[in-house]
Amino acid sequence: MRNEELVGRLEELASAQQLASDHIGAYAKRCRDHRDSAIAAVDATEQVQRDVERSRQSVEALGLSAEELSEMARSFAGVAQVLRAVAADLAVIEEIAVETNILGINAAIESARAGEHGRGFAVVASSMRELSRQSRQVVDRVGESLRTIAGDVERVSVSAQRSATSNAGHVVDATERLRAIDEGAAHVVARTRDMATRLTQEEAHVTELGQELLQCAERTAGAVAETIGQVEGAIVDLSPAEANGQLARFTVIDVRNADELASELGHIRGCVNHPLGADLEAALAPLPRDTPYLFVCRKGGRSARAAQLARGLGFHEIYNLDGGMERWNEAGLPTARMRLARAG
Repeated sequence: MRNEELVGRLEELASAQQLASDHIGAYAKRCRDHRDSAIAAVDATEQVQRDVERSRQSVEALGLSAEELSEMARSFAGVAQVLRAVAADLAVIEEIAVETNILGINAAIESARAGEHGRGFAVVASSMRELSRQSRQVVDRVGESLRTIAGDVERVSVSAQRSATSNAGHVVDATERLRAIDEGAAHVVARTRDMATRLTQEEAHVTELGQELLQCAERTAGAVAETIGQVEGAIVDLSPAEANGQLARFTVIDVRNADELASELGHIRGCVNHPLGADLEAALAPLPRDTPYLFVCRKGGRSARAAQLARGLGFHEIYNLDGGMERWNEAGLPTARMRLARAG
């Protein structure tokens, strides 16, 4: 195989792995959104339980007057509106579940494109589709339960309103309906809590897989840069100590994703953030060609690819931080950890 063909295939694989890592990050965010919506539904339903319990105690303890029963009827009408609003909010989770299923299909395609290197990501794709299926099932069940409870609450409201003129015959009926509503709400809370727990576990699992895939992308990116260097000529690699010794003369470009700059490894103070990806070439194009640039990433693989791209754009003095921010931290050199705005 010719060098140019090898470079092309390695670059395609590295791009696929980077894209897969980005998809995993998006999927983990959807898991968090699922979980947050589920927790909000639990909070709203528990509030309904508290309101129902107070009303039940009032019904049992008092021979309610017509005015009190009218007030309770209005209160229950409001509770029914809250329940229907919670059911509507659950529809957002169902929409996200559909998007997650589509993302899982796309992830499976990317896994197939990556071949042997995409085997681990195929597991993620399967998990994404399974989570989508389970989420939609739970949403359907919980939504139906909420709508049933809302109907019961509305009937209690009507019953209480009728009882405003003759309450004696309706107190027992209202009490029983309230007890049924409370039991149904407890069932909804238990199911929704279980869904939130599973989503939290799935997020942790996917995040771990994403980190493994990102490291794989780093290694592939390093292989791409090394192969291109053999074809076109070497980029100057600097150790952390060498780079730190002449840091003042460099424009430092960190090509990691923005959230990585605020991670435990931090970033070199004064750097600019241009993530490796489809937009990098456009970001580098307007920069001066005769300025010395130091490219940085986590391990040195992505930055080596970015340095090769800069070389192809005609930059004259290009350096790569060997070992990336991991070796920089091992050397005990200073870092910053604040989140940076992406450079325009």
